[in-house]
Amino acid sequence: MIDYKKAYYYIICLIAFFVLLWGTIDLGSAGVSYISNKHYNVPDEKDSRVLDEYYQRKMVKERFGDSLIRILIAGGIFVYSRKKAEKA
Repeated sequence: MIDYKKAYYYIICLIAFFVLLWGTIDLGSAGVSYISNKHYNVPDEKDSRVLDEYYQRKMVKERFGDSLIRILIAGGIFVYSRKKAEKA
């Protein structure tokens, strides 16, 4: 017979694993975008190109931080649910 508690923790573990992979891929993408965009212009001018570069760089930094937080939280949930599934 199926142990529902164990199945519950394995399903949580599977979902956390996919979120962990998603965060890892997004972190890699943001890292490559950040490295390839090395312009450090401050948007003093009214030029739309300078403003676009500034906001794109800012968005990449936010994606990098969001991905890092997603990896940490999903990794913690994955480890916790994996331990609980083994105990159940």
